[in-house]
Amino acid sequence: MMIENNNNYKYCLLVDSNFEDQEIFETAIDLIGLNIECSTVIDGAQCLELLNNKNFVPDFIFIDINFKAMDGVECLKAIKKIAHLQNTPLIIYSDPTFLNYMNKIKSLKIHAFLTKPIEVTFLCKKLAKIFKEKT
Repeated sequence: MMIENNNNYKYCLLVDSNFEDQEIFETAIDLIGLNIECSTVIDGAQCLELLNNKNFVPDFIFIDINFKAMDGVECLKAIKKIAHLQNTPLIIYSDPTFLNYMNKIKSLKIHAFLTKPIEVTFLCKKLAKIFKEKT
């Protein structure tokens, strides 16, 4: 997928293997009413494959920490090494177990933390704040 940001839209990538959580996230994006387009992948490997393409530069990356093959912490570390993503905000969108990883992720300069499960209205408010901070 090639994305060229024409400044009319913001692009985000959601990395989450839970299809229900993906649906909640995408519903919130639609309800916000901003020009946000979201791509979704289900794990760290798919995420890195997509992000290593220099033509895909999302404005925001939302990532769950809990994956079977490659955990979110390892994926975050790999994303931080990708040169064309150095200024892309990384937002953890995960269940409260991410708190167990805080020592590992402190140095990664995470932009924000969103805890699941989350009610759609609350998620809309949090996402709107995140998107407006970076516009």
